[in-house]
Amino acid sequence: MAFDAERYRGDVVDPARRQGLPADLFVRYDLDEATAADSALFTARIDQVVKYWRTLKLKKTHAAVADALLAAHAELRGADQLQPAAFREHRERARREQQEYLDRLVGALAAANPCITEAMVGRLLSGAAGGGALDAGAVRAALGRHHLRVMDRRWELPTGPPPHQARALRDPLAVLGLRLSAELVLGADRVRAGFHLRDGFRLASAVTGPAAVTEREATGQECTGQEVTEQEVTRARQARARSVQDERQTAAENIFVIILAAVRTPTGFAELIRWEVVEALRGGVEAGLPARAIADQAASLGLVRLEAEDLAVVLAEAWRAGTAGSAGTAAQEIHEALAAGRLRAARQLLATVGEAERAEVAGQIEAAEVRVRTLVAEADEAGAAGRAEQTAALLAAAGEIATDRDDIQARLRAIPPPAPPSIDAGIDGARVNVRWAPSPARTGEVHYRLVRAPHRPATGPQAGTLVARTSANTAVDETPPPGERIFYTVFASRADGIWSPGANAAGLRLTPEVQDLTVVADTDSVTGSWQAPAGLHGVEVRRTESGNTGRGSKPTSVTSTGFTDLGLRPDRTYQYRIAAVYLAADGTRHSSAGVVAVARPQRRPEPVTDLAVELSAEAASAASADQSPAAGQAPAGAQPAIVTWTPPGTGTVEIRMAPTAPRWPPGTRVPVAEVSRHGVVLPGSPVRRGDGRVVLGVPARHGRTFLTAVTATAGSAVAIVGATVSVSLADAVRGLAATRFGDAVRLRWDWPQGASLAQVRWKPVGASDDEAVDRSGGGSGGGSGGAVEIRPRRYTDEGGLEIQVGENAVTITVRTATGGDGGSTTSPPVTVHVPGRAVEVNYHVRPARLPWRRAVLELACGRSCRLPPLIVVARPDGIMPLTAAHGAVLVSLPARDLVAGKKTLVTFPAPRRAIAGLACFVDPNAPPADGHIQVTLVRGHRTR
Repeated sequence: MAFDAERYRGDVVDPARRQGLPADLFVRYDLDEATAADSALFTARIDQVVKYWRTLKLKKTHAAVADALLAAHAELRGADQLQPAAFREHRERARREQQEYLDRLVGALAAANPCITEAMVGRLLSGAAGGGALDAGAVRAALGRHHLRVMDRRWELPTGPPPHQARALRDPLAVLGLRLSAELVLGADRVRAGFHLRDGFRLASAVTGPAAVTEREATGQECTGQEVTEQEVTRARQARARSVQDERQTAAENIFVIILAAVRTPTGFAELIRWEVVEALRGGVEAGLPARAIADQAASLGLVRLEAEDLAVVLAEAWRAGTAGSAGTAAQEIHEALAAGRLRAARQLLATVGEAERAEVAGQIEAAEVRVRTLVAEADEAGAAGRAEQTAALLAAAGEIATDRDDIQARLRAIPPPAPPSIDAGIDGARVNVRWAPSPARTGEVHYRLVRAPHRPATGPQAGTLVARTSANTAVDETPPPGERIFYTVFASRADGIWSPGANAAGLRLTPEVQDLTVVADTDSVTGSWQAPAGLHGVEVRRTESGNTGRGSKPTSVTSTGFTDLGLRPDRTYQYRIAAVYLAADGTRHSSAGVVAVARPQRRPEPVTDLAVELSAEAASAASADQSPAAGQAPAGAQPAIVTWTPPGTGTVEIRMAPTAPRWPPGTRVPVAEVSRHGVVLPGSPVRRGDGRVVLGVPARHGRTFLTAVTATAGSAVAIVGATVSVSLADAVRGLAATRFGDAVRLRWDWPQGASLAQVRWKPVGASDDEAVDRSGGGSGGGSGGAVEIRPRRYTDEGGLEIQVGENAVTITVRTATGGDGGSTTSPPVTVHVPGRAVEVNYHVRPARLPWRRAVLELACGRSCRLPPLIVVARPDGIMPLTAAHGAVLVSLPARDLVAGKKTLVTFPAPRRAIAGLACFVDPNAPPADGHIQVTLVRGHRTR
């Protein structure tokens, strides 16, 4: 469905001016289901309709409804409701709510009226079920459900607006989404919760409903509550003024002006709010609603139920009485003309009124004319006294009563609003932010014109350069001229061509700094570059050495986008201040504060020429042993390989690791940015060894890796490539496990992917590699070691690997090897320690001959060993314990050496009767110690 602006204005915008915004968002944004189903079409239609609303703001007749539509759109956007699903949910909710409300209204109407007119049906749709969520079909369906017959008959509206520009409230209230002016002062929730109106406006007390009626009947007095006073209005106005000025702020200010004029008279605000309530109920009365239905509407505004019912009855009776006494439509037309402010038209219609109504109607016209003359006279006095804003307020009040008096409207438009009391302008980079206090105008909608002028403030709104025309109180100048002294002036207006005096901000001069400054140092030179801002005339660059507070020197050459400084001394720090220079129209030069950069030329870095890698873990451990204690670094032996080099005389070295060799030969000078794209930096902190070389651990990696030394100096843009070495490492085995069976050990492990061979090596614990005996197929025997190789297929066929290691404790190391195009690569070693074979120790406990109450422990073994600490355990019942936990420790014996074939005797105190039930165990709480081996204690007969 294409957007038709003329159709949309007739179907949506014009009804919204009379009935309020349509509740159905599909109607409000001219959407159908097909458009809403496509997200792109949906977004485009939203933007198209909002753009059309903005064009309506330029039309005086539609500006108010456009403001209301834009304000409601801002609320939906802030609540993230601009999406089809939210629109459908909002439509269904509004339809349900309005359908329920319509059913209540029609039900009440049916209870008191046998029928209604066709005109009532239209008014019921616009007054009771308006908002766009329901249509005429829904209204007629509700009438059918309540069996209410429709007939045609005309009704009359009540008249009599108060003299406080009351009719001017409708548009700003619509912009703010409020129903009554009191809601702006006291808050919508508090007002809608309940207020009194009969004896003046005041909020209802906390006692409401039947309890309030009981209290009134018992005391004869109304419940008291908060009133709208000048102090309350001023407080709310000041709180609202702290928010950003926009359509809502301007609408609120217009309402505050009207309320303040009302509260300054004894009964002014009561008259104002009473007229607002009656006007809000006018649609229901015109629809022919009975008193109960009208009371529901009044109660929905917040009027307490008792007063709502009273007011509804009065309005209904007055309406019926006016209809019964009217001889025709002339009197009604006069009432409508007075209500609309067409005073001259009402006077012209008076000749058509019958004699019976002429006196009453003429009196109303005369009262309105007297009121207009009085207000105009007071305006003349205020104008003569120089009180321009009071004059405008009085003329606005007169113009509201007589909107067809062009002379009053012309006088009002000719009065400029007060100028904004203050204005501030501040520089934000290359733009200027301007903010001003709102004009203290009390009448009309105020908008502003901000202009910029060079050298001096603008003398009028048309002078200088237009920066913004807005109803807000902030603006941004995106293109201020640099170098010039500029002034910002804001003018206020409430009618085209009529402007207030200007409010001037303090003059300022924009001198933006250069952007994206980069400084690069070489051996004996420094270069700088930047982005030149718009309007730049030139650049001043000054160089100073660190610690020098003088004015400094100029570089060798300077352009508008950079500089070059040659012949500098290396290893010295230089500071450069770059100031942008601008030329004003009068020929004067003006410089920025300047930005500062620091550079330090350094000697050319020297390449590393002796880079080397040690692949074995033993070599890494040896390197760690040579490490200086003062270095404070972790041992390099923690890595499976290390890379070493002699540190160069100049520059800092980093080792870059990559899967391929670098394309630059050693000694090549390469930009740092280009070098950084070759591989990654080897992690870790280098450690200096005792021999002066630097050591860095190399992490295990599968396959072949290239290590390249790169030397650079701090701040330099160029590095020098040094030597490159390759490292070939395979993945290590995982899950290595060893199980001893006598002199044999069975090994199992998980093979890494790609491994073609495993090298197994073992040696006695504590023995060096030189002391171990290498064997190609296996080895065994006292104190010797051995080595063997095995391939995955043989390992799988045999279910592991079994080697003969002898009876002593051994250390077993397993490496994997992988063949490839670059040769064989070896993995880091994986090591497991296997304890020696357990030694059988026979023991016997017998009573000692002397002294009495002691026992002798006889120990003997077939192989010399270091016996761990023992405990002697006894049970109270004399039965021999099977474990150390089955009895009490009688004595603990320290570790000792046993010699094969030689008996060892140990004497300890023991009750004689318990000797037969004693048992020996290895002390489970004894700390481990070097040299201890596993032993098996066997209790037997007396050793020989």
